[in-house]
Amino acid sequence: MSSDGLEASVVTERDPGERHLYDHLVGYLQWQHSKGRLVLGDLRAGFSQGLVFGRGSGRGRGRPRRDSHTLGLRSSAENRAIRGAAASLGRGQWLVVVLAGQLRRDARFDEAGNVRSLPEDGLHTGPTALAGEVALSGQVAGLRLRWQREDRHVGLVLQHLRFGQRLRLSSRYGRPVFVGRSQASGAIDGGWIAGRRQFYGQLARTPSSWSFVGGFVDRRRNRLRWSGQVRSYGPRFFSPLGSADRRWKTWNERGVVIDLRGSRWRTWAAIFQRPRPASIPVSDDSAEAGFERTWRVSPGQLRLDLRQRYDLDWRQHARYRGTQRIRLAGTRSSGLHRWRIQWHNSLSDGERGMALGLEGRRKGPAGQTNLQFTLFRIPSWSSRIYEYESTLPGAVSIRPLSGTGWRLNAALGHRSGPWMLAAFGRHERRQHLPARSVFGVQIDHLGADTKVR
Repeated sequence: MSSDGLEASVVTERDPGERHLYDHLVGYLQWQHSKGRLVLGDLRAGFSQGLVFGRGSGRGRGRPRRDSHTLGLRSSAENRAIRGAAASLGRGQWLVVVLAGQLRRDARFDEAGNVRSLPEDGLHTGPTALAGEVALSGQVAGLRLRWQREDRHVGLVLQHLRFGQRLRLSSRYGRPVFVGRSQASGAIDGGWIAGRRQFYGQLARTPSSWSFVGGFVDRRRNRLRWSGQVRSYGPRFFSPLGSADRRWKTWNERGVVIDLRGSRWRTWAAIFQRPRPASIPVSDDSAEAGFERTWRVSPGQLRLDLRQRYDLDWRQHARYRGTQRIRLAGTRSSGLHRWRIQWHNSLSDGERGMALGLEGRRKGPAGQTNLQFTLFRIPSWSSRIYEYESTLPGAVSIRPLSGTGWRLNAALGHRSGPWMLAAFGRHERRQHLPARSVFGVQIDHLGADTKVR
């Protein structure tokens, strides 16, 4: 709910099998002014490239990030927020953000009572998960200071964490990632624009390790754009509130991403490695390349996506395991209607997964209706296929498909005056498994000049 500089949000969520309807409950109240804002409630900040404070899933393809305009959390993702207050003030070329609050997270404990891991899935169904439900408490304080002009900026991020229990986070390398009850960390960042070129970077430091993310974007006159990014996370870099681009979590990784794109095509390549220690055989090398192309054929278009990925698998005598993914989609538009047919193919270690989807949409001045139907035959999780699905406004849903079966998805939205009603439903059937159904409703009260999107 928002009106005249005020904004309020409440989100509650329960996963299947959990005891409480409000297993996940977050909300915030925000007051906005021309020179600053004040936010009370559940917060998740995102500053610069996200090494210390970050928002999002962190699986971008080497793109530069900016300070997130949003501080309040209205997501069903658990173990990502702090509960407290944040204030931001902008004056001239300067921006200051101060935040402080309580940290509550799920945890797993060892025999000595130390926290050995911090799960992020938010599932509270088994005895171990129930015993560790929001069992770790702590305090967080943070500061963001940024000076910015049209063509450059310099920034500073400071963070202090203090936990209610002692942490001893294990790793597959033998040496713990983090040991202790408190941590102070900081980062400096900067960026500048020179003509059509943009450069950016952030360097972060904790008491035990360093991390860095940096890159460039070059925009040419002929609509050609190419970009690159390098990142290096130290083997003991611990950032529980960060969300930088990564293949694995933000510790012990080195990676390079190159991206080249034109007006209707794009290609990229990425290499990731966990370099320490080389003596331990772990499946931690990865490389990926892809190509995307769109052809416009009136009154529609055809799109092709190709991806090839290799992962080093020590269980198979240190050989590289390859995964291929192909997606071909055709779209036709006519007036208020749009139809799409798409075919997915995935091949991983000789196991092939396939899916065929049909989608129809009708969009009018008062709202729209979407229908999706998908048939799939996917033998294993390694050959899974991800598919976009229609859902409630303001949300994005990309769900994996596995097994053999079909899925029907429907979403509709209708506006009457200042009111907007939206609903969606999904029904899925797979062999040898019970049917699954999900339904949702959303009601919005909008301003008279707000358009339906």
